[in-house]
Amino acid sequence: MGKPAKGRIEAVFVQKTARWLRFPPDIRKAFNKGVERTKKMYLAIQSEAKAPNLPSVRILDVCWMSREMDGPILGCGPVLYKEGTEQTLGVELPATTVIFVDDETTLRRILVHEMAHFFYTIERVAEQKLAGRNELIVKSSKPRADTWEGREKADQEKHANPESWFGETDCRNFMADSHDPCLDRPIGRIRDEWIDRGLPYEVPTSGGESGGEAWGIPEGILEYAIQLRMKVRSK
Repeated sequence: MGKPAKGRIEAVFVQKTARWLRFPPDIRKAFNKGVERTKKMYLAIQSEAKAPNLPSVRILDVCWMSREMDGPILGCGPVLYKEGTEQTLGVELPATTVIFVDDETTLRRILVHEMAHFFYTIERVAEQKLAGRNELIVKSSKPRADTWEGREKADQEKHANPESWFGETDCRNFMADSHDPCLDRPIGRIRDEWIDRGLPYEVPTSGGESGGEAWGIPEGILEYAIQLRMKVRSK
């Protein structure tokens, strides 16, 4: 593998582009508060997790909408992106999630949900490693531009068993899909206070895949996943 990324609260980082300066002052202020809230929930998850580390979380200065324009997208994991000179596998959240998901429990559940998709992919990589593959293939699950039904199916099925990776609180509150009632209020706020206000949004590009070993996974995660898959094989 490439040099592993370090698991720490600095793994929550922010991308601000030129469009950031065009956001109204109240949005920028709410965004900064939301970033701090996200860091707090990251630490809370990390403090209880069975996983030896958590994926990096990148917060983008965007609003994501589905291709059908029937609702905002709140997060995505796993995603391959550049961090320094190497590709890093992590989780992404749009600005609208950290701004309008102001309930800490709901934000924590969203983070855990996206991290569970990340850990699902790591388990698939572990299976490749156990099968003796030298070139590992990683698929990025950036929301695809095909069908709503296909995205929903993947969202419901492609996540790791939370009991293998997270602590008791996050297993008990695990959100298996995007239809949880706790999301109704923030989704409504994104429509009312962002979309209807004429602020910019975009449809995420489709997912892809990367082959090779020159990408970073936080230290200890792949080794832990290999142990999990070995236990499954031994049963």
